[in-house]
Amino acid sequence: MKSQSIVVILALFINGCTSTPKRNDGVMIPVVVPDTNVPETFGPEAPHKRPLHFILAPGMARGYSSVGLFEVLSKEDIKVSSIWATGMEALLSALYLDSRNMNDLEWKLQFFKAELFEPSKGLLGLFKTELDSVKLRQVLSKIFKDKKIEEFQIPLHVGIYEKSLGKVRFVKEGNLVDLLMAGFSYPGWMKENQFEGKWSYSSSMKEPFPVDEVRLDSPGLVVLFDSFGLQKGYSKNKFDLQLLNSFSEIRKRFEEERQRADLVLYPEVSSYSLIDFAKKNEIRFQGKRSVEAQLSQLRILSEGKPLGASSEEFNSIEEEP
Repeated sequence: MKSQSIVVILALFINGCTSTPKRNDGVMIPVVVPDTNVPETFGPEAPHKRPLHFILAPGMARGYSSVGLFEVLSKEDIKVSSIWATGMEALLSALYLDSRNMNDLEWKLQFFKAELFEPSKGLLGLFKTELDSVKLRQVLSKIFKDKKIEEFQIPLHVGIYEKSLGKVRFVKEGNLVDLLMAGFSYPGWMKENQFEGKWSYSSSMKEPFPVDEVRLDSPGLVVLFDSFGLQKGYSKNKFDLQLLNSFSEIRKRFEEERQRADLVLYPEVSSYSLIDFAKKNEIRFQGKRSVEAQLSQLRILSEGKPLGASSEEFNSIEEEP
C-alpha cells in the first residue's frame, strides 16, 4: 500500500512540473523551450556584402590597365556583380570572365599582339587605312567560338551605338564575337560592324560613363575605373591627337554623371598614348599599382561600410599644370 502511495505522489509531482504554469488569475503562461539545434555564435556579425558594379571607361590602349584591376580583384577576392564596358575594355573584360584564373587570362592575352591593333598599310605602303577587322574577328572567334555573352557567370554589358536607331544600347545577350566587334568599331579607326543585323560601333563617344544606366538596372554600388584620366603627355600622332580631343570633349559633357559614381579609380596611365598597344605590360602594371593604392576604399565599399570621406573627395581630381 505504501509503495502504491509513493507512485501516486511521484506521478502528481511530475505532472505538476511539466504542466503549463498559471498566474494568480488563472491565465496560462507559455513555456519557452530552447531550440538545441540552433548553433551557438560568437563574435561580431559577419559584414553584409553589397553588390559592386564596375564601369570601365573607354581608353583604348590605356584599357590594358583594367587587367591590373582584374589582378587585384582576384587576389583580394572582391566580388564583382557586373561589368559595363565598350571597346578595348569590353574585349579585356570578356577575356577575364572567360578565364579560369589569371594564368588562363595570361595565355589568352598573348594572342592579342600590338600589330593586331595597327591600321593596315594602304596602296604601296604609303599611307595607312582603317584597322583590319577581319584579323581581329579571327582571333576573337578562335578564343570564344560561338559563345553567347549571357553564358558568363558575371553579367557583362557591352555598349554599342546603333546607327539606324541613333541610340546607345548596353547589350547583355547575343553572340559575343559580333558584339565585341561592334563595340570595338570606331569611325576612322575601324569601320562599323553588324550586330543582330544593325550597323553599330562603340558607345564611347555617346555614353562613356553609364552610371545612371547601371543604377536603373541593378541595386548596389557603382565603381568607375577611369583609364582615360587627365592628359599629362603630348602625342605627335595625328590620329591620337584627334582621339584625345574628342574624348576630352565627351568627358566634359558627361562630367556630372561621372561624379555620381560611388567611387572613381584612376589608374596612372594618362602619359601613354591611346594607341600605345605595344606598351600593354607597362600600362597593366600601372593599373595594378594604382588600384592597390586605392584598395582600402574598394574594400570598404565591398563590405557595405560607409566611406570615411565625402563622395566629392573621391570623385574630384585636380588637373596638374
